Amino acid sequence: MISPLNGQQTDQEEANTPLDKLKDRIGELNSQVDIYTTIEQTEHITLVSGLSQVLEDTYSIYLKTHNCRWKVTEPLSDSLDELLEKQYTEMTTAVEQITERIKALGIPTPDPHTEFLRLSSMAETAEVPTLQDMIPLLIESNESVSRKALFVSEQAQMADYSLTAELLTERIKVHQQNASLLRKYLRI
Repeated sequence: MISPLNGQQTDQEEANTPLDKLKDRIGELNSQVDIYTTIEQTEHITLVSGLSQVLEDTYSIYLKTHNCRWKVTEPLSDSLDELLEKQYTEMTTAVEQITERIKALGIPTPDPHTEFLRLSSMAETAEVPTLQDMIPLLIESNESVSRKALFVSEQAQMADYSLTAELLTERIKVHQQNASLLRKYLRI
C-alpha cells in the first residue's frame, strides 16, 4: 500500500470510480475471451464490460424498486404499489435478456452475489428509506442506467452489434419511462 502522504492513492481508494470499476472488469474479461468477433478484441471486451455494468445497474435498480415496495414505512397508494410491481417485474425479464446477450457475446456474466454490488455505479442505502427519500433515488437510478445504456449502445452501433444496440435502446426507453412515471409521485 502506498502512503497517501506522497500524493498517491492507497489500495482502498483505488477502483472507487465507475471508470476504475470498468477498467477492472475489462482486465477480468480479457483473460476469459475465447470468441472470434467481427471487431477487435479490445473493443469487444469494452463493449461487454459496459453491457455488464448495465446488467449490474439494472439488477441494483430491481432490488431498490423491490425494497421500496417492501421496506418503505409509509403506506403506498394502490397506483404506486402497482407501478413499482410492474417496474421490478419488467426488470426481472430485462436482467435475463441482458445476461443472455452477454453470454451470446462469449463472456461469462458477473455473479450477482459477489460482483454486482462491487461493480455497480449506483449508491446504496443502508437504513430503511422513507418514500420521500426512495422515489428520488429510484428516479436517479433509472436516469443513471439510461445514460450508461446510451453510452454502451453507441459503442455497439459503432461496432455494428445491432442486437446489442437494439436491446440497449429498449433499456433506455424503459428506464426513461420509469423515471418519468416516478416523477409524478414527487408531487403527491
